[in-house]
Amino acid sequence: MDDNCPIKDRTGELVARPDGRLLTTEELAAYLGNVSIRTLEDWRRLGLGPDFVPLSPQLIRYRPEAVARWLDSRERKSRAKAAA
Repeated sequence: MDDNCPIKDRTGELVARPDGRLLTTEELAAYLGNVSIRTLEDWRRLGLGPDFVPLSPQLIRYRPEAVARWLDSRERKSRAKAAA
């Protein structure tokens, strides 16, 4: 495993980076299943994506914990499971 890759737990959830650094937009895009960088930019502009840390206007980073919270907030039950 590349030491710069995000670390996932046994369920596949992002838990941390080995070096403690924040995620780049490119890393988050790859983690989310190749969501485009443009989509992440649009989500930031519209307030739809995970919380982010703007280190400068052109330097955006994401805390792994914020990404996990955002993913948890997006989780929905299927109708079949909800009816059971």
